[in-house]
Amino acid sequence: MFPRHRPARRTLLAVAVFLACLTGLALAVHADTPLTQADYADIPLLPVWLNDRKPDAFGKLGNLVKARLDVREAAIGPMRELHKLTHQPVNLSVRQGDEIVYIERTYSERSGMQVVRAVGGRAPLHLTSVGKLFLANDEPQRVRAYATRTGLTGHTRNSLTDLPMLERELDKIRKTSISRDDEELELGVRCMAAGIYDDQGRLVAGLSVSAPADRLEETWLERVKETAARISAALGHGGVAGVRS
Repeated sequence: MFPRHRPARRTLLAVAVFLACLTGLALAVHADTPLTQADYADIPLLPVWLNDRKPDAFGKLGNLVKARLDVREAAIGPMRELHKLTHQPVNLSVRQGDEIVYIERTYSERSGMQVVRAVGGRAPLHLTSVGKLFLANDEPQRVRAYATRTGLTGHTRNSLTDLPMLERELDKIRKTSISRDDEELELGVRCMAAGIYDDQGRLVAGLSVSAPADRLEETWLERVKETAARISAALGHGGVAGVRS
């Protein structure tokens, strides 16, 4: 039974946080990457759970940690294989509010990339290939609300800073289930991305390949889709992956 006594609830929450931190540490060691703020990105939400009297408060924390563990664990092998094919950085990102957070990446010095997104780095949804996958999965009113909140601030001359232009781009993504970043976040860098879905058919992450603008090859597109589908299958997704139509 869920404890009603507040000190007991606080003790159990402290244990849950400790276990969450251990999970992040073990995952970082396994992936041979340093711990970053992304591993603890949801810790600021803990006071909300602490004051939540509902029995599912701890379930939310457990599901959040499990989801992050599952997608990274399922993705790391296929990501390395895709990197061997492209010799360019391969990124795994999730949505957090109005941004994406990079939670895993594979790259090498041979890629020639001047910009490699560090694990824990963040970027606005409308300026990234993965971020636009998540926006394309939103209802139109939520996309408009996002545009109002953020002002669709741009980083380069190619950034989509106009709502009608963004909406047209999202329509294309819904039809193809593929998203692109055409030097919209960083000049000289282009990306292509496909979505990763869980066993409930929910878009939980995005897989992207980044490359210098003149080195991104269209022949990689199918492999990106296939790799994302493989990761989705490992998470229990059995249907046809695609953003909301």
